[in-house]
Amino acid sequence: MRKNKSQSMVGKMCKDSSERILYTFANEDTYLEKLVDFISKGLVQGEYVLIVESRRNIPLLRCKLESILNEEEQSRVQFVNNYDYFFLNGSLHPSAIYNYFASLIGSLKGEENNFRTWMHVEWGHEQELISQIEEFEANTDEMTAGTGITSVYAYNSEWLSRDLKTMLQECHTHHVTDWNFLNHTQA
Repeated sequence: MRKNKSQSMVGKMCKDSSERILYTFANEDTYLEKLVDFISKGLVQGEYVLIVESRRNIPLLRCKLESILNEEEQSRVQFVNNYDYFFLNGSLHPSAIYNYFASLIGSLKGEENNFRTWMHVEWGHEQELISQIEEFEANTDEMTAGTGITSVYAYNSEWLSRDLKTMLQECHTHHVTDWNFLNHTQA
């Protein structure tokens, strides 16, 4: 089991080796601000950015990014609908998600550049999915270990039971919230 810790500088984590950051958010506006900041910081570091996001947020993000990024920077940001990503075969299949993720990061690796990922995770009824979530997290951890990829997995804190939150904290290298993500990224 990994030791879960909250870091003082999310930006520093993004420069180190592979990081799997659990972000539990409570405020949607703060969430979007942190996502735009994560994208911007990655681009400044010369990284490509893969965003797995909800259909309702993708247009908002594109609009925000168009106002602050040039065309070349925008071309280094790839969006994938999170419902399509997680439920590729009509229901949650960790092996299918793993393969899809492998193909996405494989295409980014082909660019011979570093990249980072952000996944807005919205599950259905968690009790039915807990074993599949554990399998998904284990597969993703195995795939990203030692790659230098920084991945943020964002969950709405209101939708997490205590058991699921505990399990997720055990699967990630770091845990941040609206409050400490905001404070630490400004350092």
